[in-house]
Amino acid sequence: MSFQSLAQIAFDTSYHEKLDNNVKQYNHRFRVVLNSEGVAKGDTNFRWELDIINMPEEWDYIFQTPLHCGHMKPVTTGKFYGPIKERTEFSVFFTFYEKVGDAELQLRVISLLDSTISDCATFKVEVQDFATINGSSEIQYSIYPNPVIDYINIYAALGSSFELRELSGKLVIEGVIKSGHSRIDTRQMNDGLYIVNIISKEQKRSSRMIVQH
Repeated sequence: MSFQSLAQIAFDTSYHEKLDNNVKQYNHRFRVVLNSEGVAKGDTNFRWELDIINMPEEWDYIFQTPLHCGHMKPVTTGKFYGPIKERTEFSVFFTFYEKVGDAELQLRVISLLDSTISDCATFKVEVQDFATINGSSEIQYSIYPNPVIDYINIYAALGSSFELRELSGKLVIEGVIKSGHSRIDTRQMNDGLYIVNIISKEQKRSSRMIVQH
């Protein structure tokens, strides 16, 4: 039995993907924020459910709920407390164990007071062996998260350069990766779709990034 409520909940972004993971990476983390507009005390109690669309048997996941509680495979459901008028953060970790493959997972949050109040977010990840793609000279890099809220992390070979451009081609920022890792601050950028170019030894790879504050 459930009761009607005027509350609303919504994830900040409903779709997250990271399709350019290198098989040499150990894992990847997604973060998503749930916004709660509750109006009653009961609007703070929720159930979460994970739907594993597909995932290699060798992979694992960890789902982190509020209060730093980690739930490992095969756990797919649980409860949590979400304060009214506050943002609640969740994390999903995929662990690859150096196995090529792809996975898709859907997270749904449902009010225990009124089951019609719910929202869901989808996470998709793909892992490739870059050393076997078009020969070993192919640029190896990783860019995350996507969508991005505050910072873009870029991992690439030492001495590689990067460019962040608008879809129109206008250059937003560029730089050189000096320690294998660079970070781009997007907090002052407008929401929208951008292109990140990684350049190394006269080769260029491009990825599309969504900035969504």
